[in-house]
Amino acid sequence: MRLDTLLTHADTEDVLQDVAALPTYRTLRVHGVRQESPNSYHQFYAELDRVNESWYYFQDRPGGERFSYSDGILKTADPATEIEYPRGMPSEVQMLDPRNLHMWGGRTSFYPMLTQNVGEHSLLITFEHVNDPTFRPTVVIDRRNGIATRMVKLGEITILTEVQVDVPLTRPESVIFKPITDWIRPDY
Repeated sequence: MRLDTLLTHADTEDVLQDVAALPTYRTLRVHGVRQESPNSYHQFYAELDRVNESWYYFQDRPGGERFSYSDGILKTADPATEIEYPRGMPSEVQMLDPRNLHMWGGRTSFYPMLTQNVGEHSLLITFEHVNDPTFRPTVVIDRRNGIATRMVKLGEITILTEVQVDVPLTRPESVIFKPITDWIRPDY
């Protein structure tokens, strides 16, 4: 991976392949928080089965919104929809397999313009919008497991607060979330 060097749109596939080559897992269970504005955030719980291409997502908003995907069927509050994996995947779940993030060139108007080592075990990827070079979302990927643990874009920040790899998946009906009482310290 080319680090600390400005990249071009043409380098996108190489960076994506480098991310895909990071160590992986079969199953994953996470808790996280997504802040949409200074006073608005929600917590979430997600599971991903990479082998069977299925996922489950639950958030702590009123009504406990729950979404899932398995066997080609997306289940939401609306009627179930037949779609191909990974379409319909919330961005919080996309982070669990960063190859599915919608920020890779060709899928959207973004491309990775810089990759850097951060801390002891993380990779920071800065993306740039093709029509506005000042619009730069970032993603932090844990090199130990290939998971995006932090994503910042359009004033929103999403942080994984608890990660469990290769564990049995349960798709719980409800989840108990710990109160957020302080700044979530990074683990890079």
